[in-house]
Amino acid sequence: MEQREYWYKIIICIVGILLYIVNLDTMAVEIMEARNLVTVREMLQSGDWQHPTMNGVLRLEKPPLPTWITAISASIFGLKNLFFLRLPAALMSIWLLFSMNSLVKRLTNDKLLAMLSAISLAGMLYVVMLGRRETWDIYTHSFMLAAIVQFVAMLQSVRPLRNALCGGILFGAAFLSKGPVSLYALFLPFVLIYCWQYRPLFGKSKRAALAIYIIIAFIISASWFVFLQLSLGNEAKEVLEGEVNNWHSYNVKPWYYYIKDYPVHSGLWTLILAIGLFTKYNYNKLRDKKAFSFFWLWTVASILLLSIIPEKKVRYLLPTFIPASFLVGSYFYYLIKDYERYKKPLDTVILKIHTVIFMIVAVALPIGIYMLFYRTAVVGWITVAGVCLMSLFCIYLLWKVWSSDKKHILIVGAILLLSSAILFFVPNSKYMLNPQFHSIGEVQKIQGLEGLPGYALEETRIELIWWTGRKIKEVQNLDGLQPPYMLLTNEKPTEYNLPSNYELIGHYDNNSKPEGHKYHHKSLSKYVVIVR
Repeated sequence: MEQREYWYKIIICIVGILLYIVNLDTMAVEIMEARNLVTVREMLQSGDWQHPTMNGVLRLEKPPLPTWITAISASIFGLKNLFFLRLPAALMSIWLLFSMNSLVKRLTNDKLLAMLSAISLAGMLYVVMLGRRETWDIYTHSFMLAAIVQFVAMLQSVRPLRNALCGGILFGAAFLSKGPVSLYALFLPFVLIYCWQYRPLFGKSKRAALAIYIIIAFIISASWFVFLQLSLGNEAKEVLEGEVNNWHSYNVKPWYYYIKDYPVHSGLWTLILAIGLFTKYNYNKLRDKKAFSFFWLWTVASILLLSIIPEKKVRYLLPTFIPASFLVGSYFYYLIKDYERYKKPLDTVILKIHTVIFMIVAVALPIGIYMLFYRTAVVGWITVAGVCLMSLFCIYLLWKVWSSDKKHILIVGAILLLSSAILFFVPNSKYMLNPQFHSIGEVQKIQGLEGLPGYALEETRIELIWWTGRKIKEVQNLDGLQPPYMLLTNEKPTEYNLPSNYELIGHYDNNSKPEGHKYHHKSLSKYVVIVR
């Protein structure tokens, strides 16, 4: 390995740690993550790793590989350590960056462009959001991108069998992480565009390797669903059919839902991605037009395929940001290598717009920390001083972009800004949202509640089921329940016909938004009672 390539990999690793591991346990557990963590907890408690459950009900919609990986981490570090529960997903995110680096290097033979594409992927908003939580999306797409790298290596290698074996296993792992999601949104558009754009030759050895790749991928992918059919029969079939029906009937959005504001969801790179995706500006100045066209077509094809499915959620766009990161990386590559040679007045205007936007963020960050957290005594002056120093350093770097020929510093300043937000803003953000926030997770620390069964008289969100540390069964009344037990209610206990020997533990509000806000949910606000 060349010394320069070695340092490029060190840079990718540092960026990955800053964006995906620092303050990993500070973000609130949201609904999708809570479902996954409850499944992990019940898998460890029951010892049944073949039939996952969520709050005591079979959860067969999602294949179990990420649950198994997280359960291994939880069995070592415990179920109460959110950092280590999220660490596997964070490491998968960093692996995703290295896979992107490998793919671009194989297709362009340009190590700098590969590194810039990987860092651009690291800074994508939804990659950061999903990579810092224990969501299964990051697993399936990380495995699939690695499988794609092996697919390309297989077609480029003179001895392709090892790549075929590894690629088939990784493809199967992607399928065992979230079913056909990544096959449809990432692999299918890649294969179609790659074969059309690069027209690989399939000689005898390549055809044999491709057959091995497909057979291994199919066997591993089908294994979970075959097992369910053999062990549960019609019950498994009904659950899987319901999941497929959701694609057509649940959370339905118009076909243009993803297209109308797609670049905005990239966060820092909104303007850069919009220019790369919707215009041919700078195309003629690119060194590798073929690679740019390939990644552009891959991005567009992925967005269009997702747009066909009636069910739509913004997080489903995650796989599209993988090829899109090359478009962003190409812009930074142009700034570093060719800006001074080809620059026009419009180039300078676009560059200075980016610089001004990042400078505004750099100025706003310490002001926000001071106004929101220091004045309310959430943080001390050391934190404020730290964020001020970081922001001043970012402003200095951005000023160098403005006033000198060191245009590559723009990406450094952008990543430092994002890192500053993760370091100083994210850990304290929960304090600015709901002044009445009081986590129900506190009940796990109360003596006398350990091991008590849990019941609720109204709907209980899965987040609360995670934080209470037990299954919560919803009941219509308390008849036939054997005390002692823990009870969750929406209203004060005096509003219910409870047995006289109850004890009010307290009121807990896990809403991130204050009461009266449209996103304040009654189901996240509960009174906790012990009935003895």
